[in-house]
Amino acid sequence: MLDLAVLPTFVVFAETLSHTETGRRLGLTQPAVHGQIRRLAESVGEDLYVRTGRVLALTPRGEALAALGRDVLQRCAAFQTGGSLVRLAAGRGAWSHVLLEPLGTWIRQEGIVPVVADGAEAERAVLEGRAELGVSTRPDPERFGVLPIRTVSTVVVAPPGSVLPSPCRLESLDGRSWVMPSAGRPHRVVLEALLARAGAGFTVAAESDDWTVTVRWVELGLGVAAINDCIPSPGLPRAPLEDGPGPDLLAVLASRPAPGGPRGPHLRGQRRRPGV
Repeated sequence: MLDLAVLPTFVVFAETLSHTETGRRLGLTQPAVHGQIRRLAESVGEDLYVRTGRVLALTPRGEALAALGRDVLQRCAAFQTGGSLVRLAAGRGAWSHVLLEPLGTWIRQEGIVPVVADGAEAERAVLEGRAELGVSTRPDPERFGVLPIRTVSTVVVAPPGSVLPSPCRLESLDGRSWVMPSAGRPHRVVLEALLARAGAGFTVAAESDDWTVTVRWVELGLGVAAINDCIPSPGLPRAPLEDGPGPDLLAVLASRPAPGGPRGPHLRGQRRRPGV
């Protein structure tokens, strides 16, 4: 039988992947943390994490148990406060530059629990029950109820003193150095494909997955960057990127309930398919 008494310890361990740091946060000794997690693994009947050298990683069963633990703890907190828990998952850029202005009052009044989940991870969080609401670009209305927030377009920013045509096309940036997201990130994959289609050569001078850091590196003269138009870049040359990624619809989404199943948070004014 699952040992629920030590579930809170495992939730912290899943975040830190360190017995020492987990103990420090919870006021427990390292042997106590190790013993509790071992008891939990024994009650589950499977290993919850594996060790490769000095690196720890959760097993699939451990990931599932950590998600269950977070859900249980959050629901207990909501029960104690007499409210219903609503978690809103969105990426760092959305939280920093989009959501707080139009939704800040609603988030405070409704006691929304913020969750940081970039891109498609926000959609997965909603589908898997780790969040009641998410924020994503171009969500599939077949899978979600959708409430549009705004349209996000792409602009190019350049180091101080640069001259950009407006609007700007990728071919005009041939031979430039770029500040780009890490290899494999969706924005970079799309941007590299569009540069290749435009026949524009480029070099990657720096990589950043944080919009604020990206703008700072452009300011330092490392290269140009393609960013969302909602990201501030004070003092830098900036122009709409005519053949860049987007525009994208940024929207709040909620999962569609199964027929006869419990309903999640309702999105007033959500888009619906005909007959739904």
